[in-house]
Amino acid sequence: MRIYIHQITKKLIKKRNSKSLLMIAASILCLTLTSCTKQTLLELFNKRDPLETAKIKLPSGEVIRVKLALTEEEKTKGLSGVSENQFKKDEGLLFFYSKRGRRSFWMPDTYFPLDLFFLDKKLKIVDIVRNLPNHPGFQEPPPIPRARTVFAFHVLEMRSDSHLAKKLSHGDQLQWLSSISLSEIESKIRP
Repeated sequence: MRIYIHQITKKLIKKRNSKSLLMIAASILCLTLTSCTKQTLLELFNKRDPLETAKIKLPSGEVIRVKLALTEEEKTKGLSGVSENQFKKDEGLLFFYSKRGRRSFWMPDTYFPLDLFFLDKKLKIVDIVRNLPNHPGFQEPPPIPRARTVFAFHVLEMRSDSHLAKKLSHGDQLQWLSSISLSEIESKIRP
């Protein structure tokens, strides 16, 4: 077991990845607090969350990385408190819902304008709100900007200054690229 840990540690240090170093610390803690098995360590190091690397392909063939807002807490927070350098121009935040409904968005504590793409179940764009202004903080006045309410399944938020967002139009069909399907995600979050 000691040789095995040493081999994994060496491999991860070569990557010089802070996430990898965190995994090393977690495995050492696991070994000291419990009797970790080789299987537990394999699961810890090899099992990646497919949603961390979810991607959506645009009609142009270009791809954006998306983070998912699945829980009510994630949906409520959205991009509040996120600075421009924490959310790149080729990224999106996909608000994932298990059924169609009224989708309303506002912009408290935001630091860059957003484009909102309202989607059907199969990720076809059914409506767009462009350049929704940001509003640093929660204080009013001035009023916190709000988007009109739209009946949709999901909502994709992207920075308004994204060249990729500018290419998207009403009626465009987006393609989900992930090892986990949209229906699998839906089955896991459905109440």
